[in-house]
Amino acid sequence: MESRDSHDYLCAGEYLGYRLLELGVTHVFNVPGDFNLPLLDSLAKVPGLTLVNTSNELNAAYAADGFARATGGLGCCATTFLVGALSAINGVAASYAEEIPVLSLVGVPSTRQYQGMCSLHHTLGNAEDMSQEVDCYRPVTCYQTILRSFTDARYLIDRALTKALKQRKPVLLEVCRDIPMEPHSSFGRRPPFMAPFALPRTVSDPAALEAAAAAVQRFLADKKMPLIVAGRRVRTYQDALLKFATAVGWGLVVQHDAKGMFPEDHPSFIGCYFPGFSSPASIQQCYEAADAICFVGTHFNEMNFGAPPDELLERRSIVAYKQHVLVGHTDSFTGVTTEELLLHLAGRLKPSCSSSSCDGSTGILQLFKALPSTAPAFPHDPNFTAPP
Repeated sequence: MESRDSHDYLCAGEYLGYRLLELGVTHVFNVPGDFNLPLLDSLAKVPGLTLVNTSNELNAAYAADGFARATGGLGCCATTFLVGALSAINGVAASYAEEIPVLSLVGVPSTRQYQGMCSLHHTLGNAEDMSQEVDCYRPVTCYQTILRSFTDARYLIDRALTKALKQRKPVLLEVCRDIPMEPHSSFGRRPPFMAPFALPRTVSDPAALEAAAAAVQRFLADKKMPLIVAGRRVRTYQDALLKFATAVGWGLVVQHDAKGMFPEDHPSFIGCYFPGFSSPASIQQCYEAADAICFVGTHFNEMNFGAPPDELLERRSIVAYKQHVLVGHTDSFTGVTTEELLLHLAGRLKPSCSSSSCDGSTGILQLFKALPSTAPAFPHDPNFTAPP
């Protein structure tokens, strides 16, 4: 039992709120409901944390997704048990598909109601199964947990946040309605005296990093027309991409899902690559003329490329994907983060070309400047007639 000065301690909701602020989350997007009211009340006690009521739960999930995209960090939405959480699930699924870290908070019935398995409103009518919400969220979140005890709540909060940030995916954190408002010594005293949150960071294996960089350098030794293609996964290492592109001086295109993630006034920027529809058409010509393509953070789907990469494309490609690097269809390295590889190569490769014989008079940028700036020739559709 807590002592008489128990109110000097933080409650679970406050602890969570201060953790969110520490991670740069200043707004929690929510729809109030009876099961999440204690959670929202406890979060509202945290100075600097703003609760934003949205018109529905789907909007809350998309707003949290947008917040994470805009800040490069974590987003957070809060809904009520089952009926609210299921309304938000499509937005959470979008964050999962796009690799956006979002904390999906859900206020759920009390610990007593969980144990009693009594019939409750906002359910599917099956009192014997309280895991329906988790079952629905499991395919679209990388971690699911519930706060139903003070003894492990602090640990589970930090674990959920760590999972979201490390895997760049949404997590589901259910909070029993009798947990958020109760002060407890496990959360620390007021004002918040909390150990700093240990941000998860994945580092490369030094030997694998050196081997991958050497393989890239060998691959580029005789290449005259290298090109960088940046996809949506560069969101988390935009600074590293900028340093790399500036150091090597190659031409760079972004995929449509990475538009805005590289400065368009940068000397290396050519445009947005969208197969068959790039404008001007010279972007497509530059892509086809490149003898070495460095794919960074790209997602190979039919929208981005029209078809999966074939062997011919792979033979002239370097593909950096999370902690995996493919070089020229022959060399493969694991345990190498894309961010560290880019920074490592920025200090090794010579500007404009990896070959010392290259004087910068040729290259993708020069080709792009020489080609006419014309609109792409769209395929003719006999079933469509343009209005006059």
